[in-house]
Amino acid sequence: MGNRMLVLTCSSKLASLRRLLTHSFPESLKVCGALHHVIEKNPFRLQVLVDQWPDFTSVICRPPLEEMTDPSDPYTNTYFLFSKDPQRLRQFLQDPQTVNWKQELQIQIQGCQPTLTGVLQEVSSKHGSQMHTISNLLYMRDGMESKDLENMSNISDLQFSTLKAEEAYLVNEVWSSGGNPLSERYISHCIQSFPNVFARKLGVGKPVAWTMSEQAAEMRMG
Repeated sequence: MGNRMLVLTCSSKLASLRRLLTHSFPESLKVCGALHHVIEKNPFRLQVLVDQWPDFTSVICRPPLEEMTDPSDPYTNTYFLFSKDPQRLRQFLQDPQTVNWKQELQIQIQGCQPTLTGVLQEVSSKHGSQMHTISNLLYMRDGMESKDLENMSNISDLQFSTLKAEEAYLVNEVWSSGGNPLSERYISHCIQSFPNVFARKLGVGKPVAWTMSEQAAEMRMG
């Protein structure tokens, strides 16, 4: 018998889930970052799914299925996944209310969970989908040291500010996963919803460098 998908909406349960996920760092970082935004303001209207509660083994953060209306839009059709049990995850993913395998989508997991990749490929192939994997490096840092802030303040020919939504095309032009109208719309949404920073030379309007945060609270697209 497969696991029945549950949607957590209670603020106290979401807070408890975030606290429990911190005990599974770094494997749970993707989901914990997405959950952070859900608890704060949830600008992307993500739902939090668990296979059971309170003794969950798998968690998925994703938009409501009714909002993933474009089957060719993997930027909207994004799932953030963490699991402690590949076998139970396999059952969890079989639920048609958990993942819409008929769409083009992306499932983001922390790279230190290699056993989950095989499960995802197995389940997707059963639904006639072909899954491609992409690996990225994750850099973690607790905070900036005083000497780093001092070095930044000594850069006299640069100004720092935040990106505007209409500057999304600049990021889209050089983002390796972008370069299309759907990705530009996604970038614009991120600019309006999450922290970002860019640098421009004094007297020059166009930004020369930037970094942005996304749905999983990662700084990307720099």
